[in-house]
Amino acid sequence: MTSLINEPSTDFHLKLNEQLFHIPYELLRRNVRQVHKLIEKESLVLQGLFKELDGLLKSDDLEQDKIALVKLNEIIRKVEIFEKKINRRSDEELKLLERIHVRLKFFEELEESKASGNVSRLTEWYQKYTNVLIGDYLIRNDQVRSSAEQENSGGDDGSIDDKLWNPGVIFLKQQQLDRLLDYDILLAANRISKSLTQDHDMQPLLHWIGENRTFLKKNCSFLEFEARLQEYVELLKQRDYQGAIGCFQKFLLQFAESNYADLKLASGLLVFINSCQPQQPVRPIDELIDPQIITTNEEDSSAAFRSTSQSSRDEVYEYFFRRKIPNNERRVPVPSVSKLIFKQRNGNRDLARYTDLLDSRRWYTLNELFTKEYYLMYGISHSEPLLMYLSLGISTLKTRECLHEREVPTSDKPELDNYLAKDVLATTCPVCTDEFASIAKDLPYAHHTQSKLFENPVMLPNGNIYDAKKLKSLASALNNAKLANLKDFEVMDPIDKKIYSEKEFITMYPT
Repeated sequence: MTSLINEPSTDFHLKLNEQLFHIPYELLRRNVRQVHKLIEKESLVLQGLFKELDGLLKSDDLEQDKIALVKLNEIIRKVEIFEKKINRRSDEELKLLERIHVRLKFFEELEESKASGNVSRLTEWYQKYTNVLIGDYLIRNDQVRSSAEQENSGGDDGSIDDKLWNPGVIFLKQQQLDRLLDYDILLAANRISKSLTQDHDMQPLLHWIGENRTFLKKNCSFLEFEARLQEYVELLKQRDYQGAIGCFQKFLLQFAESNYADLKLASGLLVFINSCQPQQPVRPIDELIDPQIITTNEEDSSAAFRSTSQSSRDEVYEYFFRRKIPNNERRVPVPSVSKLIFKQRNGNRDLARYTDLLDSRRWYTLNELFTKEYYLMYGISHSEPLLMYLSLGISTLKTRECLHEREVPTSDKPELDNYLAKDVLATTCPVCTDEFASIAKDLPYAHHTQSKLFENPVMLPNGNIYDAKKLKSLASALNNAKLANLKDFEVMDPIDKKIYSEKEFITMYPT
C-alpha cells in the first residue's frame, strides 16, 4: 500500500540514522573488550593468590595455616570485588541492548504506520522524530558550563552536571525520547570542543587521547602530535621553559620520523619565542642615541665602541693562543650603530614562520581534527541530522524564483503599496523565509517533470504572468477598498502598479 504522505521509505530513514545503531554497537564492543581485560587481570591476581595459599597449606604449620586463612579471606574479598565489576559491565551491556531494542521498535512503528495508512499515527511518529532531531541539535551546539560554574555547582562529575543542565537532554527527557539518542556521547564531544575553542584548555583532549590511543594509532592520526605541539606552545607562551622542554622530550621526540620539519620549527620557537611575541613599542632612535653622535661622521661615532671591542678581542686571542695577533691579520670591521639597528629590524622578517605556531586559530584547527576522529570512532555524521532533513525538504521546494529579491516600485499612494505588499505579494514560501534562506542558498533546485501553473495563465504587456481570475478579483477588491478607481475590464499589475485592459491579455499555454 502506498503511503498517504509523500515521504521517504523506512530504509531511507535507517540509512540516515545509522549512528543511532552504530554508537551503541561501538559501546558494546568496548564493553566486551573491557570485560576481557578485567577477566585476564583478575584471573592473574587470583592465580597468584591461590599459589600462595597452596604453598601455605603444604607447610603443615599452625602459624602458616593462620596466614593461609587470612589469605583465603583476601581471595574471597577479591572475588566479591571482581563479581561487582562483572555485574557492572553486565548492567552496562543490558542498557545498551535496551537502547537498540527501543530504536528498532521506533522504526518498526514507522513501518507499521505506513502499512496501515493511518495518517494521524504517521504524523505523530514524525513529530517524535522531529523532537529527537531538535534534541540532537541542541546537545551538539549548546554552550557547556565552564569549569568555574561546575565547581560552584558542587558537582564532581562534569558529565552528570551537563546532562542535568543541557537543554537538549532536558527536552528529550521531557518528551520521554532520551533512549532514542546517545546524548552522553554527544555531550562528551561538545565538552571537549568547547574546552578547546573557548577555554583553551588541553587537559580534556589529552585525557581522551590517552584513553583512545590505540584507535588513533590504528588510523595513523596526527591528533596526538598536534595536541602535544599545542601544549608545548602554550607552555612557551607562559614562559615555562623547563616544562616546555620536558614536554618536547617526553611527548614530541617520538614523532621525529613523521614530523621532523614541525619539530625543527618547534625547537626554533624555543629560542625565538620572545622575539615572536608582541613587543613593547620601540623608543625613537633619537631618544636612544646622543644627537651629537649622529651629527658626526659615522666612522668616528663608533670609534670608541670599535676600540673597546677590538682590544677585548685581542686579549682573548692572546690568552688562548699565547701569541699576539699578526699585523697583517684582516680584522672584521665593527658595524656601525645604524647598521646594527637596521639588521635587527630586518631580522624580524625571518621570524614570520614561527608566528603560525602562535596563531590562536590553531585551536579551531585542533578542534576540527578532534571532532573528525571522534565522530569517525562512533560512526557519527559530521552533518547534523536536523539540517540534513531540512535540506532534503527545502531542496524539493526550491525553484529558480526562490531567494531573488523582487524590486517593487512604489506609487504615490502608500495605502495601496501596503495593501499589495502584505495581502497580495507576500509569499508563504518556506525557502524564501529568513530562517531557511541561509540553508537553501547552496542547495540545488528541485527537478519538476510537470508544470504546476494556475488554470488560466495570462501574460500582461510588461511580461508578467498571472491567473486571469485572480487579477479580476484583485481589481474588484481594490475598488471596494477605494484604493484604486478601475473601470470595467481593467486590471492592475500588483508589481509595477500599472493598469491594463483585459483586451491586452495574452493567453499562455503551459507545456
